[in-house]
Order: sequence, then C-alpha cells, then structure tokens
Amino acid sequence: MNLWLRGVKPKSKQHSYGRSTRWTYVKKSYLDWKEELGWKIKELWKGAMFRGAVRLEVDIYWTYPVGDAENLVGCIQDALQGIVYENDCQVKRLLVTLHLVDTPNECGTNILCDSIEDFDGWVQTAMRRIHNEPLINTKKRKLVD
Repeated sequence: MNLWLRGVKPKSKQHSYGRSTRWTYVKKSYLDWKEELGWKIKELWKGAMFRGAVRLEVDIYWTYPVGDAENLVGCIQDALQGIVYENDCQVKRLLVTLHLVDTPNECGTNILCDSIEDFDGWVQTAMRRIHNEPLINTKKRKLVD
C-alpha cells in the first residue's frame, strides 16, 4: 500500500496532550485531526487489513523543519490503526524520513505500508548481516547456509 497525502503535515503527538489537576487527556484538536486523517486514508485504502507483522515507511515533505520524527509518526500510526492494520504494535519495521522541499506544492506525506510475511526469517537475515553470523532455522534449530 502506498498513499500520497498532498498537503498533509502530521500533527505532533507531543503537543496533543493536556493536563488537568488529576489526569492527562488527549486534546480535542488532535482527536479531530486524527479522525480527519483516518477518513482520508479510508478513501484511498482499498485493501484488506493486515493481520501479521507490518513494515511502515513514512516520508514527510515540508518547506520548513516540522519537528521530531518520532512524535510525527505516532499520529500517523494512530490514524492507520483499525483501517490498515488492527493495532500499531504490528509495526515491526519503521522508517521515517523528513525532507525539506522548496515550494508548498510539493508538501505532503507519503505512507508505504506492507506485510512482512516471514518476520522471523527477516529478523534472522538482518542479524546475520549485522553480526556476520550463520542463520539458525527457528523451526528446526539447525544452522542454515
């Protein structure tokens, strides 16, 4: 799934919470924004909901630095939840890139989301590349060339 949301700048989760004397709450402006983004995603998303591990890549294009990538992607993960995947804990690989662009016409957010079918195999391959070690088949507990 690849979604291009023209002119959509993610709202930072950092500024979405308010405090009262007894508890912390989510501001209505953040909830409204998340719901609006959810409707845009529903219009563009035509596939079935992912059930297993998910890879999520988010590219944010804006004319000025927009803030902390971790806080910006949090609201996108919240908006995708229940539409593209059941729960954001399914996101096992996450890549967020912030890009500066010259004109407002280029501003927007690109979201790429797909399934990681063989998550155990993917983790083993990544660890092998990092540590230069042999792979172990998790089902048979044998070394794999």
